Amino acid sequence: WIPGLPVLERRAVWVSPRAAAGPAEVWLRWGNGPGISLGTVEIAGRPRRFEPPPYDIPVGERFPGLAELVGISLDRTTVQAGETLNVRLVWRALNEDPIERSYVVSVQVLNGEGRLVGQDDRPPGNGTSPTTSWVNGEYIEDAHPVTFREPLIGEGRLIVVFYDPDTLQRVRAADGRDHIELPVRVRGAPSP
Repeated sequence: WIPGLPVLERRAVWVSPRAAAGPAEVWLRWGNGPGISLGTVEIAGRPRRFEPPPYDIPVGERFPGLAELVGISLDRTTVQAGETLNVRLVWRALNEDPIERSYVVSVQVLNGEGRLVGQDDRPPGNGTSPTTSWVNGEYIEDAHPVTFREPLIGEGRLIVVFYDPDTLQRVRAADGRDHIELPVRVRGAPSP
């Protein structure tokens, strides 16, 4: 730093998911000094659901300490070229302590050869329910419009991945794999 010149520093402030909604005072302190108040912010909170929403297909697979994929719903199981496959995931948070990373969920379609042909990556709830906001036992609905980079020929498998967007490191499922395979297959249909 050059003496006399201002220094601009931006900091992200993490808010515990257990924090009550309402006003909160933000303080700045360095070293052992008394600190200064930077002002007041409003903690909005978000609605929480502790009863499972409806879904069509039960899954019951876990990413330990993070979430259980309770069930899924699909708008179709046959996809024509150019169509989007809408997949809705229902998660139940398993974390005892707040989750410090905001993970991304990836829903992927793999063709018969295991090659990725369709995908949608986004934070849970399209960013409205990040993993850093989850509390143990709550249910999170998570919609994923899967688009295809190439037509699906034949039958495809669906997998779900949790990963850290900064490192691209995948979270391990209870069985040690880096994904959960869904108990449903999708088929490619010829264009009309």
